[in-house]
Formats: sequence, C-alpha cells, structure tokens
Amino acid sequence: MKFIIPEVSLYGVKVPKLLLGTSPFIAAGQFGPKAHEYYLRFVLNPRNITKLVSYCVERGIKGIQLIPYEFVSRAVYEATRETGVKPLVIGTFSPDVDGALNWLLKFEAPVAFIHASLVDKLNVEIVNKYVDLLKEHEIIPGVATHLPHITLPFIKRLRDEVGVKVLMAPLNSKGLFMGGGVTAGSYAQLNMPLIAKKVLGAGRIKPEEAFKFVFSFNFVKSVAVGVASKEEVEKTFGVALKYAC
Repeated sequence: MKFIIPEVSLYGVKVPKLLLGTSPFIAAGQFGPKAHEYYLRFVLNPRNITKLVSYCVERGIKGIQLIPYEFVSRAVYEATRETGVKPLVIGTFSPDVDGALNWLLKFEAPVAFIHASLVDKLNVEIVNKYVDLLKEHEIIPGVATHLPHITLPFIKRLRDEVGVKVLMAPLNSKGLFMGGGVTAGSYAQLNMPLIAKKVLGAGRIKPEEAFKFVFSFNFVKSVAVGVASKEEVEKTFGVALKYAC
C-alpha cells in the first residue's frame, strides 16, 4: 500500500505536506558522526540516491525538497526516468552551485528558496537580485535561513520590500538549530507560510514527538524530511502521516 500524502495549496501550487529532504545525500554537517557514513553511502555512490528516491516515489512520496548539486540532481532525475513518475520539486537556489537554476528549470520547480548562505548575510540587494531571477522564470520566490534568531526581522523586511512569499527554516520541539529565543510563535508573527526543516533535530528527536509538534501549527504548510534508508522511510513517513492529515 502506498503512502497517501495530503496536499496544501501554496499560492495556487498543490504541495505535499511531506517532502523528501536531500540533506543526507550531501552528508550535511548537522548529522554529526553520521555525516561520514552518508558521505560514503551517497556522495561517493550517487546510485544509492537514485535507488532510495525511486523507492520513495514508488511508495507515494512525490514531493522533493532538492538541494540541486549536480550529483544529487542527476541521481533524482534518474529516479524519475526509472519510475516514470515526475515529482514536484521545491528547490533551493544558490549561484555558488553550478547548474542550480538549470536543474530547477529542468524539474519545473514551482517554488524555490534563496539559499541560507546568502540570506543569512542580511543583504537586501543580494537577495533581491536572485528573487528577481526566480520571478523572471516564473518560480515563486522564498528564502531559507540557518540563523532564524538573527534573520527573522530581516526576512520580514524581505517579505514587505522584495516580495518573498515563503520561508524554509528549522522548527522542532527542542529548539535545535533554531538559535536562542526563537519559538514557533516567532514564525507565526511573520505571517508567512513555512516549510519546516530539521524537525527531527538531525535524528535527536523521535518521530512521534517531532511530527505531533510541527503539524500543530497552521502556518506550517509542509515539512522536509531527510531519510537514509528504506527502513527510515517506512518508520518516519509512517509516523508523520498520522499528524499530517
């Protein structure tokens, strides 16, 4: 039986309330000791990305939050070819990632976030430049942040002055990766739709606690969840669906 993932309308785009995250595929540093394991499993063997994405798609997970590094994007593309299923891609854009925009266009991503490495510099002109680029390609512009305790006032300014439409930021029950003083209420005050990340605290929070918490807020429109094995897919998405409906 496939997962049946509910959808929400985001500026007219039907977005699954659960997205497959891709942070494990790039061996992101927040995973601590596991990052080396992920490096060996995915970065050095992108075929393993294709296999896992194919499995997810076949189980009904058809939304992907893509960090469009070449090896990840190509592996995801291979999965779409092998399964014959075109996923909905919500992308991240950074000019430092070669070919990032081309991959977002290839996947016809309807929404993309300016990468946190740019947003967290607090430079309106830089963000505005790339928001305009996304708008030029009819992509709904959003921003991501790693430092919400610093950037939330700046993001409110981006909403009002630049036309940023959606935010991707860490939100979890233990406040991990959120910075001091940031709570769910801090996001609610922005009056912007949120796609939540790091909801599991990079494996430090049990899925039951994590998803019960994050889906209790109506400003959370979707959640990006990284998984590294079929077993994690079954356990994590199975629990998440209890609260996403």
